[in-house]
Amino acid sequence: MVASYTRAEAFADGIFIPILPAAGSAVGIEMPLIITTSAWQEFVAGNSKGGGERLRTVLSAVAKAVEQAPANEACFVVPAQELPSGEDERPVKRTQEDKWALNLRAARQFHAREDHLNVPRKHVEYVGPTGRQVGAEELLAVKLGMVLDNIRKRADKLTEQRRADLDALGMRWGSAGLKNTGR
Repeated sequence: MVASYTRAEAFADGIFIPILPAAGSAVGIEMPLIITTSAWQEFVAGNSKGGGERLRTVLSAVAKAVEQAPANEACFVVPAQELPSGEDERPVKRTQEDKWALNLRAARQFHAREDHLNVPRKHVEYVGPTGRQVGAEELLAVKLGMVLDNIRKRADKLTEQRRADLDALGMRWGSAGLKNTGR
């Protein structure tokens, strides 16, 4: 399942709160920052340590996540349950090639960040749209763990190119972690 929700819609709905640039600068982040309303309530406003101190702690954790993200990639630190499901909207129709390209892009992003493709089954990877300014539009949620499990189960139906694309990322084909070279 792929869901989308624009950044502008999230601000309009009150889901996102902008963080003042000075707060980000205090922890070494020199880019626009936002936080979800529920994250603000739980981790900043609803904490006995005081809003300013707790915000610095949260932003320090974000700074560490940004450091670990691949270069030229947007970093989103948002719990999966806070992203709108998009169920009330009509789903975007994608061709099989479009779906494959999106899934492969999510796998490449995960591999670039983690240096492996051993993805937990419940993992969801968030990727930005291609060909546009990252962060300005929508996030795409790819259930990467489930996708890769399903690909493993249907490995004999993959084209040589698709198999090669995944092999280049170190895809583990069998349960023992060995690459399955035969078809």
